[in-house]
Amino acid sequence: DELRDEEEDLSFLRKYKDKIPGKVLKEGKPFNLSKELK
Repeated sequence: DELRDEEEDLSFLRKYKDKIPGKVLKEGKPFNLSKELK
């Protein structure tokens, strides 16, 4: 939606990926890191 910025959200997920549950990183909506975490 118009309130979310994809690059900003992905940057946040990358920065805190060690503290965020794996399911959120791989399956989170609307953005996730599934393509980067193979």
